[in-house]
Amino acid sequence: MTLFLEESFTTDKLAAEILRDGNFFYFAKIKGEIVGYIKLSSLENPPQLGEKGLEIARIYVVSDKIGLGVGKSMMEFALSLAKQLDKKVVWLGVWEQNHHAIRFYQSYGFEKIGEHEFMVGNDAQTDWLMSKKLGQES
Repeated sequence: MTLFLEESFTTDKLAAEILRDGNFFYFAKIKGEIVGYIKLSSLENPPQLGEKGLEIARIYVVSDKIGLGVGKSMMEFALSLAKQLDKKVVWLGVWEQNHHAIRFYQSYGFEKIGEHEFMVGNDAQTDWLMSKKLGQES
């Protein structure tokens, strides 16, 4: 995990991500303090979707703020923005062992549509690909 963080979250890499057309970053605040962020991307979709989609590439909440509705607010924002952008589906990848996150996504109507390998440092892990067609009730 340390290797993954050191390689993935450098100042240069984050700056390049922020400046790339098709990526969107939003921050959640409580009383002026940043307590989470979400990265949305319209750059690539899994082939099995075949639709105009928006990826929830990251949704992170500061650990001591989990349970305060921050994730829920960011998810609702992402779904609303996707509709405004005329997207037909929202999708994401989640580690197959992150049961808490999987239940959270399922509560919004996301369903597993496949799997792919995701490297965390030198460790190959399996991520579930999950999607939600917009217009479905959560």
